[in-house]
Amino acid sequence: PKVKAPYYAKRIELFEKYYERTCFDQKQAAAANEKLVVTLPDGNTKEGTKLVTTPKDVATMISKSLAKNVMVAKVDGEDWDVFRPLEDDCKLQLFTFDSAEGKYTYWHSTAHLVGQALELEYGADLTIGPPIEEGFYYDCYM
Repeated sequence: PKVKAPYYAKRIELFEKYYERTCFDQKQAAAANEKLVVTLPDGNTKEGTKLVTTPKDVATMISKSLAKNVMVAKVDGEDWDVFRPLEDDCKLQLFTFDSAEGKYTYWHSTAHLVGQALELEYGADLTIGPPIEEGFYYDCYM
């Protein structure tokens, strides 16, 4: 397939640069060991470390089952990746696939994976590919 290699190479280069910076920031945050308090919807709190503790970590503190099934979080009402470190004291909601938020996140992320496969494996040009109530789809030009 005719793949637009320079475009993809630049995207990967940027990702690796930002990932390296994030890892460095997390190491510094771990060394600083600044505490934060996470407030759950039922009013219970969990303690964590700024820029180290993630929503996934908090889910693990609650139960192994929740940690295994959590799809997305809301931090102070904002959508938040479960692997993104928490930045300060916050209110946290966790969503599994059983919720509308969890389903939307799963279908949206899956659409991105399929889109990347279409680009890299088949050289497709993507047009539109939103998550929908029953899953997702991607239109493309090949």
